[in-house]
Amino acid sequence: MSGNGNHKRPFGYNRELMDLNRLRYFSVVAETGSVRRAAELLHLTPTALSKAVKVLEREVGVQLVRPQGRGIALTDEGRLLARRAGPVLAELATLPAELTTRRQAGPSLRYASHEVFGTYFTKPLLDSMPDGATIEHRYLPPGDIELAVLSGDSDVGISYIPMPTTGLEHEQVAEVEMGTFGLPKLVAVPFSELGFAAPVRPTIGSAVRAQALDAWPDDRIPRTIRHRITTTESALELCRQGRAVARFPDFVIDLHNASTAKAQQLVRIPDPEGLDPAPQAVYCISRVGEPRVEQVAWIRDALERVAR
Repeated sequence: MSGNGNHKRPFGYNRELMDLNRLRYFSVVAETGSVRRAAELLHLTPTALSKAVKVLEREVGVQLVRPQGRGIALTDEGRLLARRAGPVLAELATLPAELTTRRQAGPSLRYASHEVFGTYFTKPLLDSMPDGATIEHRYLPPGDIELAVLSGDSDVGISYIPMPTTGLEHEQVAEVEMGTFGLPKLVAVPFSELGFAAPVRPTIGSAVRAQALDAWPDDRIPRTIRHRITTTESALELCRQGRAVARFPDFVIDLHNASTAKAQQLVRIPDPEGLDPAPQAVYCISRVGEPRVEQVAWIRDALERVAR
């Protein structure tokens, strides 16, 4: 081998780290399907952009694009990289704002919870926090709530379906009344004829008795589910239209009815025999050894406000 250092590297030679700017350039090329169009969007010349993609190919060790007619096409490896790079670049793009938010003065709370503890819980939560406080809510299902707290993406979690997770502790902070609600005309309808709007995702591995995300014990009391939904507001809209009934915490319905025309206000529908009428326990989730005393106090106070 020549010792002059000018020998050509093989195509798969991969000793350099992938450059994020070049990865971003390639993602725009992949999205537009055109070097020229991508160059316009990136304020680069097509020659400079093509060179950047070639350098990225050397960095990853595979061919990412190939000529096709007057344009280019992604190789299989190029499509894979474009698909994987999108979420990574999106996450990195939000990082500066997140870091800035953490530096801002004033109290803040980053929490993960069921969606039901988002929209209709925001006002009582902010009312329980000092003036000028900020919140960041991640709407996640049980299990993912725990992962968000464990990873540090959220300070605490709120859930009534605790999922045991090493490194986390679940503290019961309140109880909320639950009920089935719908339009008044449905009160006299036999339970077997009611159609529910229920969460899409079931709960598996909970520390409490198996139940749906709306705390209905599907393993013990079957119901007719006509609509599968992912948000509280979707369930409320189906109920307002008289197309379904749904299971909610009482405080959600109280807040809903306070701001809704009388014709669309919801009332409690009699539960079937055998359904436990006991209040639903609510748990605050935090990392072991890192008690979030202040944050838990805000959440506890807010839950006490809505439970009154």
